[in-house]
Amino acid sequence: MSLSLDSTYGILLKGSFVVYGTYSNDSPVVRWLVGITWLLGTCQLCLITHVLWYYLIANCNGDANGYDHANWSLIGETIPSETVFILVQSFFIFRIRKLSRSKIAYVLLVPAFIGFISASAYIVEWYTAPSLTVKAGQFRLEAWLVALASSCYAFTDLMIAITMCYFLFKQRRQGFSASKSLMSSLIKYTISTGLLSSVVACVYLSCYVVYAKSGSMLNIGVYMVHAQIYLNSMLTSLNGRRALRARLEQAVAQEF
Repeated sequence: MSLSLDSTYGILLKGSFVVYGTYSNDSPVVRWLVGITWLLGTCQLCLITHVLWYYLIANCNGDANGYDHANWSLIGETIPSETVFILVQSFFIFRIRKLSRSKIAYVLLVPAFIGFISASAYIVEWYTAPSLTVKAGQFRLEAWLVALASSCYAFTDLMIAITMCYFLFKQRRQGFSASKSLMSSLIKYTISTGLLSSVVACVYLSCYVVYAKSGSMLNIGVYMVHAQIYLNSMLTSLNGRRALRARLEQAVAQEF
């Protein structure tokens, strides 16, 4: 897991610097979004580092029962992660709004915020009872919150991918022949990123349901990587604009 986090954070760091160095004409909103998400990603990685140190090196500071309880950094790591989820999903929804020129895209904000609120309620519940081995009665409430949040996130990601593909396909049909390959590439990228984040959300939910009662931290490992996937998908989308613009100009030149 640490190697995965190192790799994804390296991509995050490089992607953030590329946005600031290459796209100096971006709006202040985009530049602030990149800066805030980079800060959140860095904060998340610092908290994860403390989690690994606490459980694997310090051995819960000698507390034999420490492995059954979530420490402050493990719970705190969820705050930047959940903030990243809602920010990145909102970013893609606003891109759909710009692409479609219709306010109907804002409907996707509803499941996104339902997931965010459900996850926030779960964090509060976890903070009041910071146990990694969940009791039966408590598990029912937490399982519902996790299921609702994960389902909303997966649904939102999938609908973002489907909606973007729909409008890209419409533009592909209306465009000239040389630009159709470019639109096809955009559609494939949109499907792959949307499916990846949806699959990770479903895997996290499955791991939680299967392993939460045993005190296993497998679901937590999946959750930690999830936020980095969101961040890198947003940065890849932003940093790919110059290459796509060059391909479009080349396609126009070939057409005429």
